[in-house]
Amino acid sequence: MTIESFFIGTRMSGKRYGPQSKDMQVSEFIALISPKNEPEKFVLPDFSGLARRIDAQIRNQFIQQKEDDYYRRYRQLSDRWYQAGSISDRNNRSQRFEKVMDESLEFLVYSHDVMPNINPYNLKYDDRVQLSTKGKMYCVALLFHIIARAAYEPGSVGADPTLQRHCKWLKDWINKTLGDHFLEGMMITFALCYPDHFPALQRLSGELETRDVDTFLADEVRKARQPTEEQVNYHNGRYRLKFEYTHFHQEQFDFLAEMRDLHYRIDRIEQLLQELIDNPVVDFSEAAVAGQWIDEQVQLLETNETKLILP
Repeated sequence: MTIESFFIGTRMSGKRYGPQSKDMQVSEFIALISPKNEPEKFVLPDFSGLARRIDAQIRNQFIQQKEDDYYRRYRQLSDRWYQAGSISDRNNRSQRFEKVMDESLEFLVYSHDVMPNINPYNLKYDDRVQLSTKGKMYCVALLFHIIARAAYEPGSVGADPTLQRHCKWLKDWINKTLGDHFLEGMMITFALCYPDHFPALQRLSGELETRDVDTFLADEVRKARQPTEEQVNYHNGRYRLKFEYTHFHQEQFDFLAEMRDLHYRIDRIEQLLQELIDNPVVDFSEAAVAGQWIDEQVQLLETNETKLILP
């Protein structure tokens, strides 16, 4: 069949009306035979902005719920702790300390999700309060956990690897929050301007005080020499280099002091843990002796004689 003899149209009384063309294209031919019956299209408005706002509100509510739950858990843990210490019967007290051990472990793990996310170069008005409050709550809960663990079964404290890991977690969080750039800048500033406080900052950085302040500065100058050295006078061989340091704001010094305080507390807890591992420092079966010893540990945790971070 040729295209000339093919007809698509309407016949009326022997006549025909409709498209008939020698140069009709195949695509047009197919379109005529099989017209597209497209469904109606509905154009929806853009709800992305609304969705983002609703999502943000839900997230904020969720964060607030976690915050409220965090403080509630801490109050419950604290009450459980003092309740356990007030029970005179040895067996009953052991059961309560077991409960303290379980709840303090849950609190420590939960703390990992609610510790504040802080940028030391862009501090917000409540960052230091959040840091201080939650950090101290973590330290006290860790102290509760270690002592309850020792009271429950003192002979196996050294075999429990989770105790040291909880200490390490907070130190790692401190280092991550400070960041290498901020901490290095602070160390240079302290070495130049406040050398008497340099050892405290050195401890915070994780350096084992192997270098004094002058050695540290000499090392920093040598590091700055290679990329910035330029010749000033060819005849007498004079060169110069750029050595930069930062003037930090007072709020950054205050923030650093809080970090140093938390770091010190974890140092004290690690020392306590090592003492419990090395020797039975207290008989937890005697309530009076145990209570006095625990009070001493809390005082040691709260007394920071080596802080020395602010000028």
